Amino acid sequence: MNIKQLVLLLMCISFASYADDLVKGAKIINVGSAHSNQKAFYVTLIGGTGPCANRKIIFPEEYSQSSVAYELAQELAVTAFLHNKHVKIHNESNRKFMDDDICTGASLIEISH
Repeated sequence: MNIKQLVLLLMCISFASYADDLVKGAKIINVGSAHSNQKAFYVTLIGGTGPCANRKIIFPEEYSQSSVAYELAQELAVTAFLHNKHVKIHNESNRKFMDDDICTGASLIEISH
């Protein structure tokens, strides 16, 4: 393996580990519209697997792809809460919004049965 191939392989591994799911299979037990006077909403979870299972996860508006995507994430969180659905929450690039914690930088949410 030459040096170029090695560098490319390391970049791919680094990128793959940079973005990850914060939690899979959790249920939302609380939804809040603001957090610490920031433009962010939060969810409190029970169950699931991942580094943010059974924790509060914050969705900062600035980490969303757009204001429409941010509003949709809020709507999906409320829908999952109201209908007692499982969620998967993702931090697109392991960003940390507060306290050097990846659970404060969520950007995507998915609902499942």
